[in-house]
Amino acid sequence: MPTTLPTQTRTINQAFTDTWQKIQAEVTDNVLTSTPLTAALQARGIFQTQAGGDQYTETVGYGTLDSEVKYIGKGSKLVAADSELDTTARWTPRNLAIPIRRTLQDDVVNRGEYQIKSYIERRLQATRDALSKELETALIRASGAETRSEFQSIQDAVPNAANRATGTYGLITRCSAYSDDSADAQDEVPNSASSTVNPWWAPRYRKFTEPVAVNLETDMRAIYNKVADNFDPPDLIVTTQQIMQQYEETVGDKAQITVGVDTSVAKLGFQEFYYKQASMVYSTNCPTSTMFFLTTPFWKFIYDPMLWFTMTDWVEVAGEHAFQASIIVRGNLICNHLRRQGRLYRASVG
Repeated sequence: MPTTLPTQTRTINQAFTDTWQKIQAEVTDNVLTSTPLTAALQARGIFQTQAGGDQYTETVGYGTLDSEVKYIGKGSKLVAADSELDTTARWTPRNLAIPIRRTLQDDVVNRGEYQIKSYIERRLQATRDALSKELETALIRASGAETRSEFQSIQDAVPNAANRATGTYGLITRCSAYSDDSADAQDEVPNSASSTVNPWWAPRYRKFTEPVAVNLETDMRAIYNKVADNFDPPDLIVTTQQIMQQYEETVGDKAQITVGVDTSVAKLGFQEFYYKQASMVYSTNCPTSTMFFLTTPFWKFIYDPMLWFTMTDWVEVAGEHAFQASIIVRGNLICNHLRRQGRLYRASVG
């Protein structure tokens, strides 16, 4: 008995869904390890779950008890001030979807077990490639309004010089003013004026010293130490391929370069260098003449496990003789400690 068109459509619907469920975990891992940047972030465990909710919240410390530290003698009284130490940053989940579309003609042509299997493999491979490309782009996309629909990025937390003192991050107003550090004019720090808003909600910045090739090591050392501040050193440096090659030429000539060999990133076939305690990778989407110095324990990509590379049901597209399902990823990239992040950039670029 010949296969009817409705039966063929249901067969392909089910085959797509069953295949995706079987390979979902593998595809997710492949997407997260498909570029040096995503692989480095996954290796540091930043992908974390939160079931449900329409907000991601983090407690952010900004106050200190430095003024409360006192020496006491006999009969001394200690009166504790009512100091505000914390506030709350808030981010909203974003939804990334990629549609998988089939036409009625596709279903007719791709009949038979072999044809169906081959057809599904081609479409799902294209879906996997598109997700890999978009996730890499999204995680380092240029900063924008917090109301935009895309995932927030490294550049939302550590924006360029033109945007670093405007708007909000985590719905907290950014530091309102920067100035050159009196100790080193290449470093840019929150302005010490009392009128400066939220100087504690501010990454650290340094301008490259020209010529970059001559001063690269010096500038890297300076921003690394400025971010670490004798506490938490950066553990991930993200830059361009050009600067990474410049670093290889500059430091490699001195036989000082450390190359990742047994690390999870290197085992995936990606080039990985080390500067002090920080792994260095490049991203094709990193802004020109820029290096990000990230302390990743303060970063999270929070995702909802119910919508983590999840395929929806197939639906018929009205009036088009077509069927469509989607792969959906719900989450967002957040950073809860901007003081421990840094950006080294070329002043002529921003």
